[in-house]
Amino acid sequence: MEAASVDVGVSPRPEMLRASGIVVGNIPDEPGWATAAPPLAVDYADVGPDEAELQRKIGELLAAGTR
Repeated sequence: MEAASVDVGVSPRPEMLRASGIVVGNIPDEPGWATAAPPLAVDYADVGPDEAELQRKIGELLAAGTR
């Protein structure tokens, strides 16, 4: 089922947990974290976020399958 949601936790590997502002794709409708990276993840940066951490998050989601 294709869906969109906000603040979905994504954990494609046991050592990785990320949450993007908006995710679009096959998002399970159940408690817990999604175990597959969504096809589309949208995040936003405001004053204060660590740019290096944001770039690392982007890289991890792309490596896990986000397009």
